[in-house]
Amino acid sequence: MSQAPQEGRRFSDEELQDLVASTDSGGREPTNRNVALLIATVAFLWSVFQVWIADLQFQFAQY
Repeated sequence: MSQAPQEGRRFSDEELQDLVASTDSGGREPTNRNVALLIATVAFLWSVFQVWIADLQFQFAQY
């Protein structure tokens, strides 16, 4: 590897905070309300499905 000092663009604190925030949240911050509602609905239905599928073993355990 080269030991030469790296020349590059210097970022301000505000730009760095914006970069960190966008990296942390990723695509989970939709601007469209319908997309946000779709994501929330799918997440809720997936959770309900997981509880339901896990509960089946207890329902069939009595037979």
